[in-house]
Amino acid sequence: MKLTRRNFLAWAGLGAGGAVACEGFGIRDGELDIQSPVQLPEDLVRGDDNWYASLCRTCPSCEGIVIRVMEGRAKMVQGNPYYPTNQGKIHARCEAGLQALYHPDRIPTAMRRSGPRGSGEFLPVNWQPNGMDTLKDVLRANGSSSVMITAPLRGHMALLADRFAAAIGGERLGFEAIDNNTYRAAVKSVFQQDSLPDFDLEN
Repeated sequence: MKLTRRNFLAWAGLGAGGAVACEGFGIRDGELDIQSPVQLPEDLVRGDDNWYASLCRTCPSCEGIVIRVMEGRAKMVQGNPYYPTNQGKIHARCEAGLQALYHPDRIPTAMRRSGPRGSGEFLPVNWQPNGMDTLKDVLRANGSSSVMITAPLRGHMALLADRFAAAIGGERLGFEAIDNNTYRAAVKSVFQQDSLPDFDLEN
């Protein structure tokens, strides 16, 4: 077909109209700002930053955060402005979460003591079937003197941890890095209850 000026303008108009029409079927820009996939996308472009929504577990408040990831590594932690409880504000311990993730002296996996108590000698726990059998034998042999230390837990998580500790004949202790005794005393004085309340922010 001979390309004339009239045909060129007609095809250019159709192409522009099709692009505008297909724009409505695309993904909104806001959907690409904060995502929370289970795994990083395989088509991650090197050099571009990606933001993923998550929850901070370094403190009991469980604040909403967004994590900046570049080349598969977390680079920055910020508050999620769309999360209802913290609304973009985060605790200093949330920002320090990157240190817990990448610090060279961190504990990367479960460890078991391989030397005398206090020697500081540990070996990684092998989660293969034989390793699990060894762990079961150790728990059975030392269950009565075992102590399971967790963060302060409530609800089903506390029930699950208590049942596990009871199953091996030990006990569970809750540990708080930052003491909340003053806060708990105030809650006890105002609300006459021992457990910390969940505040209804909408009302």
